[in-house]
Amino acid sequence: MKSIHGEAAVTTSTWKMILAGALFLSAAASSILHAQRPAPDLILSNGKIITVDEKFTIAQAVAIRGDRVVAVGSNQAITPLAGPSTRTIDLKGKALIPGLIDNHMHLLRGGTSWKYEVRLDGVATRKQAMAMLTERTKQVGPGQWVYTLGGFAREQFSDDPKAFTTAELDKAFPNNPVALQESYYRFNANSQALKMMGFDEKAMGDVGQGGVGRLAAKLPLATKDEIEASSLGMLKDMNRWGLTAFGVPGCDKDLVQMYRKWESNNQLNARVFCIDGAGGGGGRGAAGVDNTIAQIAQIKKFQGDDYVDDIFYGEGVYGGGDPMFLVKSDPKPEDLVLWRRVGLALAQAGIERKRIYITNIVKHFNSTQRGKLRIHKKPNAEEIAACRPWLEAEITRVRPKIIVCLGATAAQALISREFRVSRARGELMKSPLAELITATVHPSSILRSPDDESRHAAMKQFVEDLKKIARHLPSSVLKRK
Repeated sequence: MKSIHGEAAVTTSTWKMILAGALFLSAAASSILHAQRPAPDLILSNGKIITVDEKFTIAQAVAIRGDRVVAVGSNQAITPLAGPSTRTIDLKGKALIPGLIDNHMHLLRGGTSWKYEVRLDGVATRKQAMAMLTERTKQVGPGQWVYTLGGFAREQFSDDPKAFTTAELDKAFPNNPVALQESYYRFNANSQALKMMGFDEKAMGDVGQGGVGRLAAKLPLATKDEIEASSLGMLKDMNRWGLTAFGVPGCDKDLVQMYRKWESNNQLNARVFCIDGAGGGGGRGAAGVDNTIAQIAQIKKFQGDDYVDDIFYGEGVYGGGDPMFLVKSDPKPEDLVLWRRVGLALAQAGIERKRIYITNIVKHFNSTQRGKLRIHKKPNAEEIAACRPWLEAEITRVRPKIIVCLGATAAQALISREFRVSRARGELMKSPLAELITATVHPSSILRSPDDESRHAAMKQFVEDLKKIARHLPSSVLKRK
């Protein structure tokens, strides 16, 4: 999901997103099992079973046999299904969710470094992060490596987001080599780590993707004898965080064999789907694309099973920079809140999210610093024009029925420079880009409302704008009531 630092456009069409999820049988269809069917192996009852079905049903109990959910419903409907050997668990009101699925994680490779890593993903304060690193140095003992490979950036620390320095890390960790990689663009280490890596302090800081690659390549990995224990420890942590399936770009064949061994020994507590592809290995530019396309035919799909398989081809990046690797691309929590508000408003308007494509008019993330806050900069005409080819390519691919411009920048880029959202919001017009085009406010303006009353009023008007749009959509795009 992209952060909306830039103004956004929402296009509604028959374009569908592919979502990975866990399958629950509907409560209506599965609350009763025939008596002749085998009893479930496990029943969890007296809880909040979040089914993630079409109606987002919250049930009380669920029955599982083998690796399949076989029934879900009320306590009264599910608990009688238990047999003599059925294990039962009273959830005591706790919530139960389907296992989480991540469609892009380098976890096979991650197992080779997990024994050394302290993960700082989601850690809210610098104080907590330093405490976690300190605790790990105590666990491993003096002279042992401790590091983290991405997954965080110092800007996430609410108490102190300043840059790490070698002096600070030397003082905090005098007896261990310690290195911190932030996302894919920033690297810092203490003197012990630098010496062992063969670099000096000048190599640290915002070094970009290439610099991070050169530095991280000098870090130690689990040996052949250690890699199995390191990887199993990683999977245990992933299960503890709720992850039960993940996609891996470029599965290492030797590591896949290790996972298949675990599967045969009933040790594998996660599903692995491999994403094949030449990626950037085909080269850059048109020639690189040609080389990559030529390799697609060599990739075989669906040769595995439910636990380990090759499922699809993953494209590479040919030209430009992936915003993930840039310093200014860190998404802010408030941006994710905005996307949630958009999704909520769409649901309230009765428009199915899977029928909607959301993009940014401007693919840039400039900001200015005001004290501890990073404030988004409004894009200028040159930046809007530079991003236009990407936007037009998206519109050509999606072929939207209606384009909804969120905010003035989007509206003035796609409708006219003279367009004013305050005067013409919600008005439907013909456009060469789609059958109809309209505009409404950017969700960030709702958050900027001075009080709860005006915020709720602004949100209500935003939903009304979307409902007006919904009346012009084919019934296939609208959410079934």
